[in-house]
Amino acid sequence: MTIIKGYLKQAKYAGGLSIKPGHITLDIELKDNTVLKSGFVYASTGSIHFDGGIDKFNRRLIGTFYLPTKLNFDNYK
Repeated sequence: MTIIKGYLKQAKYAGGLSIKPGHITLDIELKDNTVLKSGFVYASTGSIHFDGGIDKFNRRLIGTFYLPTKLNFDNYK
């Protein structure tokens, strides 16, 4: 988990939602005092996709983020 958290911190925004929801969904739990809402989160090899979340500026969070490595989430089922 520590490695995956590090990858998430280094992720780069891809400029919008690049794929439709896939078969790998993620459950991201945020701290209780945060204003962020992750929404529906799913993954593909090397990417994390957020749909329907809320960012720290209370704006809709939707988009794909590229991870710094081609992490294959099928290995973490």
